[in-house]
Amino acid sequence: MDGKGDKAEDFNMMQKNDNLKKLGEVLAKILGTVVLCLLLLEISPRNAVRMTIALSGHPSSAIKCRPKHSAFFSEQMNANVYEINYKYGYNHFGMSHVVLFRVHTFLIFHVATGTYRYA
Repeated sequence: MDGKGDKAEDFNMMQKNDNLKKLGEVLAKILGTVVLCLLLLEISPRNAVRMTIALSGHPSSAIKCRPKHSAFFSEQMNANVYEINYKYGYNHFGMSHVVLFRVHTFLIFHVATGTYRYA
């Protein structure tokens, strides 16, 4: 059967391929935007701390808290340490009430990790 049925199937297949391409382009743009936002947020050490808190499952605390550099703990731990207010602390990976964050710097980007209070 080389009639109308084959042409209609070809047309439908082309439409599906076009729709899949458009969907792929939209998803790529959304993913690119998310990745770009994450990278831009990591430029500031304070935002790196907020991002760590949000990725640990506490987005409301991440928005409300105001991380500040702790000169005392930075000197005691020989690292770049930021702290948040005790009421925004949380439990994570066996660490009870995380309020201190060690900030690691790579070029212009910062990554924060929760840390214990050593001093």
